[in-house]
Amino acid sequence: MNKICRFVITLLLGYLPAIINAVPVLPDSGLIMRESSKMPAMPKKPADAGVELLPLKKPMAVQDNLRVSVKSFSFSGNSHFPTSTLQSQLGGYTNRELGFAELQQAANVITGYYRKAGFPSAYAYIPEQTLEHGQVELAIFEGKMDDEHIKK
Repeated sequence: MNKICRFVITLLLGYLPAIINAVPVLPDSGLIMRESSKMPAMPKKPADAGVELLPLKKPMAVQDNLRVSVKSFSFSGNSHFPTSTLQSQLGGYTNRELGFAELQQAANVITGYYRKAGFPSAYAYIPEQTLEHGQVELAIFEGKMDDEHIKK
């Protein structure tokens, strides 16, 4: 037993200088490139083919001196509520002359309607348009949130 212990101690002492003097291998640019090329590619999120994103219309610039006789409102971008439902929300804004601020209030009424119905990112706005024949368009962005962006 004593001979085995001496042999092991001698063996360890013989390799001790080699272990102590071992120089760590510092990575160079070639080593880093070789190792990084072995990394698997990150999976790509599949495109949601069921959603068609329509470009938003440019908002109308503020016009303090605007006055328009509004007969009715039309809507673009609304897919969750029919036009008739949205028009019924704006009964107090039709068949009268309105300024830009009052048209903005009408858009805010539609925004509030959407938000109360559970669409927190939806909003209505007045897009650029020629206001003729008493028809005023309100554009609606209904918004979309997916599970990835909602934390429970």
